[in-house]
Amino acid sequence: MHTSIAAATSWSGMASFSSLLLSASIIAALISGTVNLTLARRRSREEERARVRTTFAEAFKAYSELREFPNAIARRDVARSADERQRLFEALRQLSARLAFYRTWALLEAPSVGAAYEALLEEAHSLTDKAMRTAWTQPVEADDVDQNLDPGLLDPTALIASEEAFRDAVAMHLRKLAPRWS
Repeated sequence: MHTSIAAATSWSGMASFSSLLLSASIIAALISGTVNLTLARRRSREEERARVRTTFAEAFKAYSELREFPNAIARRDVARSADERQRLFEALRQLSARLAFYRTWALLEAPSVGAAYEALLEEAHSLTDKAMRTAWTQPVEADDVDQNLDPGLLDPTALIASEEAFRDAVAMHLRKLAPRWS
């Protein structure tokens, strides 16, 4: 009789130990899975934030190219007038398409950033459109070292407030995208 009680006790002890071991394994797997999911989500948010940051920087770069376009016109090669006009118009067309892409992308990605970018572009267009018209009418000298537009005509300081508003809107949006626990 003692043998059967001892066998029953050892089987029930082993069953309890097995269930305890199984429970510990399940808990460890759940913890491990939770940690892995959290790390994967964090990595995904970091990658998304980097992609958005890069695209906003490219949008600002396109804006900067617009701002510098009047000086490109002022420095055009007059010896090849027709070719230069065509080259500059094509470059401006491509730039306008990129600006339209970034304007739309920014409005869809973050409406507050899109609104700031829209305001920046509107202000830049009001300055650069006048400056480009003036640049086309100015005579071009062979030595273009000093061939820049009159700073009063294209004063980049007039755009500082809009540039800062855009950068602030981008920074606020990127903070929202920052992974938790960072």
